[in-house]
Amino acid sequence: MNFTGHIAGGTVTAGALAASALVYGNTFGTNYTIEDSIRIFTVTLFFSLFPDLDVSSIPQRWFFRAIFVLLIILGYTGEYQLATLVAIIAITPVLDHHHGWTHNLYSPILVPFFLILVYDIMLLKNNTMFNTPIYAFNKYLSNYFWFLISAPAGWYTHLFLDSKIPFLNNKRGHL
Repeated sequence: MNFTGHIAGGTVTAGALAASALVYGNTFGTNYTIEDSIRIFTVTLFFSLFPDLDVSSIPQRWFFRAIFVLLIILGYTGEYQLATLVAIIAITPVLDHHHGWTHNLYSPILVPFFLILVYDIMLLKNNTMFNTPIYAFNKYLSNYFWFLISAPAGWYTHLFLDSKIPFLNNKRGHL
């Protein structure tokens, strides 16, 4: 699948999840707003493009230009933990070859959990009050529920469009 196809597929998935968050977001004890839906849309769309950021291309160059601007903004506003997380996410696709770990069937589940764990450690490293396992489990479920849904949904949309899901893969590797 080409870049345009991944944007189209990611946009459809992202729109469905963002709308779902507005409709069903309150089910989990949090009040989701339009801003939260925009974040969910953005995360889903980003992760639908994420696996192909390991290819030297025009989209990759624009991605790193956008990350550069975003890191400057996050640094200026004092969001150092979020800037660190964005930098970690941005650099990871280029650590391996094309269709390496970014196209693995288990990465869309494992990587978002790992990112949340790293982010939680950065946020809570100086706060001993919240180091209990019960708090951490509740935090994952309530604060990160839609991220844990939207990141893998976008990523699996990409893999689906690339036919990297084993039961969908035909001889040519395309749908």
